[in-house]
Amino acid sequence: ACAAGALAPHVHVVGSVNVDITVPVPRLPAREETLLASDGSSGGNGGAGVSLAVGGKGANQAAAAARLGARARFCGRFGSDTHAPWLREKLTAEGVDLRRSVHDGNGVGSGQGYVLLEPDGAATSVVVGGANAAWTASEAEAAGVAAADAVDEAAIAGAGAVVLLQREIPEFVNEIVAAAVKERVRRAGKRAVVLLDAGGEDRALGPTLLSLVDYVAPNEGELSRLTDGMPTATADEALAAARALRAQGAAAVLVTLGDRGALLVHGGVEVEGKEEVVLHQPALRPPGGGAAVDATAAGDAFRAAFGVALAEGRPHRDALRLGAAAGAIAVARRGAMPSLPRREECYALAGLAVAGAGGATDTAPAVEWEECADSAAADEKQERVDGPSDADVELWPSPSPSAAPPLPLLASRLNSMRARPELWRGAEPLSSVLGLIARQASVAGLSLVELNYPQHLEGLAAAEVLAALRAAGLRAGGVAMRFPESAFSAGALTAASADVRASAVRLAAEACGWVHALNASQLVVWPQFDGYDYNLQVDYAAALDAAAEAYGAVADACGPRVRVSLEFKPTDEKSRFALVPSTGAAVELVRRVGRPNFGLTLDFGHLLMAGENPAQSAALAHGARALFGVQLNDAPVRLGAEDGLAFASAHPQAALELLFWLQRAGYGRGEREHLYFDTFPLREDPVAEAEHNVRVVGELWAAAAAMAASGVAEEALRARDGLA
Repeated sequence: ACAAGALAPHVHVVGSVNVDITVPVPRLPAREETLLASDGSSGGNGGAGVSLAVGGKGANQAAAAARLGARARFCGRFGSDTHAPWLREKLTAEGVDLRRSVHDGNGVGSGQGYVLLEPDGAATSVVVGGANAAWTASEAEAAGVAAADAVDEAAIAGAGAVVLLQREIPEFVNEIVAAAVKERVRRAGKRAVVLLDAGGEDRALGPTLLSLVDYVAPNEGELSRLTDGMPTATADEALAAARALRAQGAAAVLVTLGDRGALLVHGGVEVEGKEEVVLHQPALRPPGGGAAVDATAAGDAFRAAFGVALAEGRPHRDALRLGAAAGAIAVARRGAMPSLPRREECYALAGLAVAGAGGATDTAPAVEWEECADSAAADEKQERVDGPSDADVELWPSPSPSAAPPLPLLASRLNSMRARPELWRGAEPLSSVLGLIARQASVAGLSLVELNYPQHLEGLAAAEVLAALRAAGLRAGGVAMRFPESAFSAGALTAASADVRASAVRLAAEACGWVHALNASQLVVWPQFDGYDYNLQVDYAAALDAAAEAYGAVADACGPRVRVSLEFKPTDEKSRFALVPSTGAAVELVRRVGRPNFGLTLDFGHLLMAGENPAQSAALAHGARALFGVQLNDAPVRLGAEDGLAFASAHPQAALELLFWLQRAGYGRGEREHLYFDTFPLREDPVAEAEHNVRVVGELWAAAAAMAASGVAEEALRARDGLA
């Protein structure tokens, strides 16, 4: 993942996914020749045999982007066969979001690639399109909408966006997707780059598609075929062919030349007027000077890295060098996806800082053939460092004017997906938690799910839930403890009965077992029944002591890896008064518990209804190192009123201030800290409501960052003047 404090670039890939079957051969067979594959006894290819891996240009580029720190989304078609679940599992494990991909429902198998791998690493492939070739018009239109939405989401988050296309899917799909992105960019004033990998189809590029993409990226052989057989063996020949492709309508041509590096030609068309920019990037040697063993995914690694660099706002020279580093690392390893480099090793070989968006471009007057420098200029680098640990974090750092902090990962109330069931078209029923997960997967912008225990998880196996999450492209952010009213109506962790408290601790410990099983990070405890209605009902000091002991026992049972977070509600429908009635009381309870893995979850709407300022509560909890979670909603300020309105719908100024203070506190630096939409759609479409919340929090997050960067917020804080 990107280092803390940086904006992860958004990379949206529409393309192919294959099962790659790689066969090592001593050489390519002659026509009508039967050739034995190399094996361990022959020594060819290091003695490796036939291998199976995820492939396809689209899947490779999505996985490469994810490994390079981007928020990678893949939109493709999986077949109706046993390969499909395996392919999805592998891509999900790489961190690729598959929520916009579809399964073929007509018995078409997954795409397959047969790779003949020679001893020098040269790879010759035959691709069976399968499901990749079976796109329908409606699927293509949906893919276009998804790509355009991805551009919007990146803009809301303040991040750069790149859309990667390839020609292993029908051309009309690429045209529809590219047109949708360009229309969204034109209409909404957003910024995005569309890059087309020219490989995968041996025919000319149509003028429509050429006019819609920003970069056309062929390899040397593909460049020759796209220019009616023009030679590309020398530097001058490759440049002439690239110019010929630009003359056909390509805005920019990015050519990979194998061990001769890469060439980028872009800018104006008047070469004599020096409006054209030509950049050449020499090939880089793999780390340790290793030899090339498999070039199968080298081009995919190069193009993904180039796209990630553009989305980060880097100049073309940096993008070329990062692409060269990714390709060099990939050719030194066997397999397609297994060869793709990680972020740190790629940037290290490129000699580039793992930097934020620099926004620089190469607009200087061009030379006809400019060699890229061995390293980027110092003034084009901005060092990015890992986020500090809890032990050495600066509680209130000075706001940085250089860039907005990244938007934390987002989750939303799972039970909300039960609303408006007539709108649900999925196969899983909404009476099942697996159906709720599947429906929530259709919400653009969500990354995490919080599951209730025992309500959602009783009777299910962890493997079953994990499989549903993987299929949905989501992860478990945490487990929410919901004490059953039948056993705990008189209180749970603060009950007067020691036996009831012990039973509540045991149940919470079971919930923590689910946190571990789902690879989540926190247990959120809602003390729904821990309150009272009348005077002279509770020994307040004894109740607080009992609560501290019980919460400490839960924190110990969960272990140090799991955060136990108290979701205190100053007002609740089950009791008139809460035993933890305010943020101050909650912070005091944290102090008494005295466990580093015990903290607080703040509820925006409930704080408002209790007469508290959510931003002030966040500052207080953060100052006590206890701000573990934030729930976003809104409410009319009446005691006991509904708190499940859409975020910022009633109190937008309070919402903006809360996000400002969360940014100032560095909230969301790690994946354990996320934002959770605790809203209750009744007549609303729950998917549309959740997407509305995503858009609103993104816009307010960006506004809060702009307010901090401009100095307006700090000036107002210093003045303490309502009109400042």
